[in-house]
Parts: sequence; C-alpha cells; structure tokens
Amino acid sequence: ISCNACFRQQEVLIRKPRGRPLRVELTEEFTRDHDTHSTDMSAEILHSSRGGRVLLLDGQKFHSRLNTPKKSYWKCAQRKCPATAITRENANGVVDVIKETSHDHIAAHSKYVDDGHDQATSYEDDDLGEEEEDVFEDDDAMGEEEGDQCEDDDYDDEDDDEGDEDDDSEGDEEQSTSEETDDEVMWRAWVEVDSDQDEDNTEMDDESDFEDTDGAYVLLGDRIKSHKDDIRLLRRSEPKIRLAILEEADKELICFLNEICVNLLDNYFTFSKYEWELLNNFEATVRFLADECESWRIKKKSLLERPTDPFLSVLLNLLAESQSFCK
Repeated sequence: ISCNACFRQQEVLIRKPRGRPLRVELTEEFTRDHDTHSTDMSAEILHSSRGGRVLLLDGQKFHSRLNTPKKSYWKCAQRKCPATAITRENANGVVDVIKETSHDHIAAHSKYVDDGHDQATSYEDDDLGEEEEDVFEDDDAMGEEEGDQCEDDDYDDEDDDEGDEDDDSEGDEEQSTSEETDDEVMWRAWVEVDSDQDEDNTEMDDESDFEDTDGAYVLLGDRIKSHKDDIRLLRRSEPKIRLAILEEADKELICFLNEICVNLLDNYFTFSKYEWELLNNFEATVRFLADECESWRIKKKSLLERPTDPFLSVLLNLLAESQSFCK
C-alpha cells in the first residue's frame, strides 16, 4: 500500500481466516508516522556498516562532509552536482533541514526516484547550465570548534582522484584484472546436500530434509552479526532505504544474501505452508541470486535496477521469524 499524502510505502500482511472478516496488519511504526503525516520523514540519516553516514532527503542521497555538535553538512552523492544541505538533529532524533541548495544535472538523479514520481519537478532551477560553488553559506559554521572532523575522507579522496571517462587502455586492463580476482564465489551451503538427490528437481517445499548442525549455526551467526545493521534496514519496506543500503553494499553483504538463497533452495529454513507459497512468488529471483555462475557485481546491479521489488524485505522478515534463522 502507498500513502496518498507522502507516498511512503508499506508492505502489509493480509489474512483471510475461514468464516472471519478480512484482516490487514499494519506495523506500529507505519501507523504512528501517519497519524500526523509529519514532513520530517522526508529527511533521514542512515548509518552504513563501515561507520559512515548517509542522508536521504526527498529521495536524494547525500554524503557527510562535516559534523559539528549542532549541525551536519552534506554534499550530494551524485558527481558534478553542486547541491548541499545542512541538517540538525533534535533530542528525539528527528532530522530538521536548515538549508538545501538546488540540484544540477537532474537527469543523472533519475535512479534515485521511486514509483515513477518525477523528482525533477521538486526543484526550481533558474539556470541548470551554471554550476554553483560547493560552499556552505552559513554564519554559524565559522564559529564551530576546531576539533570537528570530516567524515568519509576516503570517499572524498576517491571522488577527487577520479578522472574523466576517457581512461587509457592500460587502466582498463588493470581494472578488469582486479574485478576478475574480486568475483570469486564466496557463498556456500551451510549443510551438506545428499549426493543422491537430483539437484535439478530441487524445489522450495514446506518440509526440511536437513538437520541443523552446530557448525551451520556458528557460520550463520557470524554472518548475521557482521551485517546486523544492514539486515535491519533491508527488512524495512521503504524502497529508498533499501536502495541506499544496496548502493553502499560491499562484496560480503551481497554474497551473504546469495548464501541465504542457496540454503533456501536446500530447504535449510523451516517455514509454514503459507510462507513457502509467498516465497514461491520470488522463485526466479531466488534462483538467480543462488546461481554460482553469475558474479556478485552482476547480482548487485540487478537488485539496484529494481528498487521497488519487495523481495529482500519479505525474505528477511520471514527469516527473522524462522526458528532456523538465529537472531
């Protein structure tokens, strides 16, 4: 379902018990936020697994440039876009936008737009051809303490060191060699599959033929612990949040999602018949992510091209309730 006032989305679970009226379950967070239709939900600060911070403002992604005790300064994540923003968080964690400058190169921002809404109409640029200077016009910024530190220095250095698209052939060869080395398969099954079982006839049944082993639980527990924050955010229903996490996802996170799909096909998890029927709607996606012939980069790109696909949210929420998925 989608809210008509703010276009915020929420996946709902619809139950139809025998002899009883239709029942729709909404999460408490979704109901609470939409009692007032607060505009604060359009600005949200996310913490990545690498310790960085990302601002999602009206569907656009910003990287942190400077944090002070009172304010945070942001730069649009899109290269060559001069847009900046200044935010402040209150005691309740609500993000207030103090200032936001206009975006340039609107067409390049299309991949951050959700549900077909034209984000370009949200900005009124008098001259899109004239680039603005990356300067925060704020008087209080000059009076902040000298101990303030910039975040995401590695990201800034990479941005500044990037050249134009006209790279020489030698650089392309080095990059391709690095990608081939980095595309090694890192996901595997947590339990041993019976050699007599026909792998081609493997289906997502509602009965498990495998026993949970201590080694599998230790391996799974380590994976979940290292990606705890990312999994929590991917379980949320908002497409823009899932898209931001997938944009920042590293090889280990994508491979962990692939590993879940491999073991899902191996009947490692215990689900009810209704839950299996729900997952069967995404069988093609599950088999694609479990395919060892495709690199993790291709799978990440495929997930990014479908930001509104609720597969990850549905899968991870079901796994969180599964007894075979340790929390």
